[in-house]
Amino acid sequence: MISSPLLLLTLSCQTPPTDTDRPLSERGSFEVISAPLSLIADGRSSGALTIAAFDRDGVPVADGTVLPLSVSSGWVRRVQPSVDGLVAATYVAGTYPQEVELFAPNWSQPEPHTWSTVPGAAVSAQLHLHGSLSEGSGTMRGHTASAAAQGLDLLWWTDHDFLYYPNHFLELTGFNFDECRLGKELSAWPSTRTVSAGWEQVESGLATLIAEPREDAAYKGACGLRLSGTSHARPDIQSGTYAVVVKPDINLKSLLADVSLRFAFRPRQASDAVGMEVTVWLSSASSSGTTGQTRAIRFGYGAVPAQRAANPDIVGVSLPGRPGEWTAVDYDLSAIAAEHFPDLAGDLHAELVRLSVYSARGETAAFDIDELEWSQEVVGAPLQDRQRALLKTLDDTPMHLVGQEISLLGAPHLNAFGSGVPFVPYWAGDHWTGSLISAFVREHGGMTACAHMFGVSKDLAEEPWRSQLVADTLDAYLAEDAYGCELLEVGYRQRVGDVWDFLSVWDRLTGAGLYLTGIGASDVHNDIDWDSQINNFVTWIQTASSHEEDLLWGLRRGAVWFGDPSIFPDGVSVELLAPEVLASMGQVVVDHPSPTPLTFTITPLPADASVVLVDAGKPLREWSSVHGGRLSGTHTVEPSSGSIYRLEVYDSDGRPILFSNPITFVDAAAGALVPGIRRVQP
Repeated sequence: MISSPLLLLTLSCQTPPTDTDRPLSERGSFEVISAPLSLIADGRSSGALTIAAFDRDGVPVADGTVLPLSVSSGWVRRVQPSVDGLVAATYVAGTYPQEVELFAPNWSQPEPHTWSTVPGAAVSAQLHLHGSLSEGSGTMRGHTASAAAQGLDLLWWTDHDFLYYPNHFLELTGFNFDECRLGKELSAWPSTRTVSAGWEQVESGLATLIAEPREDAAYKGACGLRLSGTSHARPDIQSGTYAVVVKPDINLKSLLADVSLRFAFRPRQASDAVGMEVTVWLSSASSSGTTGQTRAIRFGYGAVPAQRAANPDIVGVSLPGRPGEWTAVDYDLSAIAAEHFPDLAGDLHAELVRLSVYSARGETAAFDIDELEWSQEVVGAPLQDRQRALLKTLDDTPMHLVGQEISLLGAPHLNAFGSGVPFVPYWAGDHWTGSLISAFVREHGGMTACAHMFGVSKDLAEEPWRSQLVADTLDAYLAEDAYGCELLEVGYRQRVGDVWDFLSVWDRLTGAGLYLTGIGASDVHNDIDWDSQINNFVTWIQTASSHEEDLLWGLRRGAVWFGDPSIFPDGVSVELLAPEVLASMGQVVVDHPSPTPLTFTITPLPADASVVLVDAGKPLREWSSVHGGRLSGTHTVEPSSGSIYRLEVYDSDGRPILFSNPITFVDAAAGALVPGIRRVQP
């Protein structure tokens, strides 16, 4: 768990030195009155300096005197002219952890003053997960409990951007059947894309089942839907079901958003052997509601299965109505769910409607449905604000931040991090690309991660197709400069490709001068045991604090490692350094071809784990952690331009459990293109 580093000041009030006990310089002397005791070595953390300056006679210097301060590591900024003999300045830490000494040319310092720059604390974060605003059974409460059980510090939510329905974009609002068709098309992005919605049969135990739009089934307008079915000549109740299907799959409705369902229906016969039911599944494990079914609201008329009432996860609502007459109803789905499932109030989504008819004894059940409409009152940024408000009601540990998965591009999907990032206005035109979206996110203070580069399947693809996919993916990423992303999801044990496929693409991108921070991810959608998933990696971010801007800075500079949190229930610390060139994890060393030692320390490791130092995926040396705990090592390397040194950790069964970000070496020509945040700044 993170412990926020403290900026401590040490105060010293001393008598100015006299001519007999102070060596005189050309200008005078100075003493540090207050300074940081320690700062995070991240190239950004800063602290105040207060310095007393004296002339050669030991008298406080005149107002307006400028002291030419410098430091052995980092920078001194905003040095103020003296006031009453005191000089104020700001110290900014360098990027390498070490002792820092203060100097002033031609000024003496009777008692040299030093302080430390130290590595940041490690915040353990899940950077790709989906709650009740996305497809699947996942809830914000469920994932929070799983994260707390693993001791994680942070959940950075990445629900799909289009399911917030900003501007009510790409939203299926219902069916009025006025075109006398079972299907319709939605306005989509890009405008050349087709999004279709319609009614499809999903199951039937009836002898016949027919759904058709008809003029004589209309409540209003030209047509309505008639669903009819004839049962087999048995006494048991049989059913047939049609469901609304949208391709690509959309239109899950977050119950945080004040969701209502309206429709009009008409029974066409009076019989105790027939019935109708409108079902709304709530956060099922599959978006179609066909597997992993849990909670549901069922609006029933006439003969429906009696066991519904005995299931606590099923809310049964009796529909009013008379045979041959139209009845219009309007139900607040959010309120119904809150009443019956108070433990998850607001933390569920409503899925697409399913319409069933029931019959027994060979009778025909026929019902007309029209003016079916969903109403979602809250969309876009206000819905995101409600999500943040709900997350604040959960336990303090883990912390919560809300990002988004930008997922209408097809490929790539981009995860956007940063609370100031708005939704991409797809409706404003067809010009959006991955690179433009990344630039849009950066303009609003955020950053993007390229998500699941090989696709979304959890299955491992067959060869040789997989090798070709890896090559094609690399070509696409190189051609698009990794779509402008600053992060890359590398930590998947198996997702179309295996972990070595992900590492291979990452190394090749790094070698091409695209310095993306490798992160771990799970992309979990369902409320299941996290440890049971093959893809359960999280990311440890070395940071000055748990504030969002510090987390983003740590991610940008590559001070990151990722791995399996079930192996490290109390967290894990990884240090990878090149001491002679003052480089640390995530940095790029420019023009240093001579041999240099690399050192590492990992704490703790399980017994019989192995640590491998690799250069662009090629093993250089292996160490074993026979008894577990802390393990350190040193290895001298002979870097050439394009050397990419990182650590890989495997358990006793050879299963990958932990990876570091690299220290990279390049020549002067390639160094000219290295971003400033990646440069060694001692």
